Amino acid sequence: MRRLPLMLLAAAGLSALWAAGPRAPAQDPSAPPTAAPPSSRFATVGVASCASTACHHANGPAGSWRSEYTTWATLDPHAHAYDVLFEPRSKQIVERLGQPAAHKNALCLNCHVGPDALTAPHRPQFSLQDGVGCEACHGAAEKWVSLHYLEEWKAKTPEEKEALGLRDTKNLVVRSGLCSTCHVGNGDNDVNHDLIAAGHPRLAFEFSAYQANLPKHWKEKGENARPDFQMRSWNVGRTTSAQTAMNLLAHRAEKAKPWPEFAEYDCFACHHDLQGKSWRQARGYDGRQPGSLSWGNWYLGLDVEFLAPDVDLVFWQLRQMMNRPGTSAAEVAKQAHAAAGTLGLSRKRQRYTEKDACGNLALWWKLEQQEPPDSWDRAVIRYLALADAYHTLSDMGINPKRCDPALPDLCVWLKKRKKVLEFPKGFDSPSTYVPKRGAP
Repeated sequence: MRRLPLMLLAAAGLSALWAAGPRAPAQDPSAPPTAAPPSSRFATVGVASCASTACHHANGPAGSWRSEYTTWATLDPHAHAYDVLFEPRSKQIVERLGQPAAHKNALCLNCHVGPDALTAPHRPQFSLQDGVGCEACHGAAEKWVSLHYLEEWKAKTPEEKEALGLRDTKNLVVRSGLCSTCHVGNGDNDVNHDLIAAGHPRLAFEFSAYQANLPKHWKEKGENARPDFQMRSWNVGRTTSAQTAMNLLAHRAEKAKPWPEFAEYDCFACHHDLQGKSWRQARGYDGRQPGSLSWGNWYLGLDVEFLAPDVDLVFWQLRQMMNRPGTSAAEVAKQAHAAAGTLGLSRKRQRYTEKDACGNLALWWKLEQQEPPDSWDRAVIRYLALADAYHTLSDMGINPKRCDPALPDLCVWLKKRKKVLEFPKGFDSPSTYVPKRGAP
């Protein structure tokens, strides 16, 4: 399976976890805050339980059987997530916010180690220094660590394994939901505008791109080994991330401190140069009232023709609320809950055929040619949608021109588009991006 271009990791302002360099010893791993009462059912046993050469540390090639720990420890940026908290940028962030040191801060640790890092029950082998370890994704192993290699374990259903704490990460809905908990946000684990203004990278998560670029310590099997995997993971990931974003919006609105939460809005609608003549002035307010904020469209920015009409209506109504000055937080929370519910009902497609892949490719290409994306976010989302459709067709052994002989060489087009969308060197914004029809 082909890897998607790395543009998003460099340009979208994603989690600092991805910018981690070679692993360095933690500077001050001493005495984390006293753990609060446990908040999960089972205890976390720590990655040391996986590190035996007889288990998952056989030092084989990346992703090979029994070398899952080896791959994670040597190649996976999640293994370095705790070390990031000692970098100068992390220190600056907490100083600007008047918060405790990042490596003792629950908000930081809940994503740079795992959910409830300080409050969940832990066995003595557990260490914060291990970063986002095995159990952050696979689930606290107290009840299954001594069972999962036995023959009778293979006969258990995913539900039976879940009851013992092991999550079904083979299920893409489960997998993408786990990722979005940190990479989108969940409840009080929220990279809000205050945190971004203090220096934390903006979260702009794209499940299929992350997954394509992540050094895998596993092999896809079963339905995940089908050639439609790329498009299926894109669709599931987009929907799951959008649902997580809607739940986060509802939470932000219910707290309403502060409100509106600026992290919900288009960053580059405010953070841009102030040239007198630009495409921004030519575009006008795009249906909004003067003085209103432009709701961000990273998770909902793809034109939603692929969603059911009733789902589309819910989001149209929510966008009107978010773009209208003075909308109450309570109204937004109610509509955001409704939007999250409709997205939960929309994840029904499990298999993509050549007809589906061609149809999606044709739709996004038509939109790209006829309606210039009105923001950098939307342009990147369309780019990724086209890239996923292109790679899926390639994995199916289908030339995209079989879908439409008029299509250009998409491989060449995507490479050119990537160059247009990349941030210029030294910039944290797309300062040279100009939306135009027929780009690039």
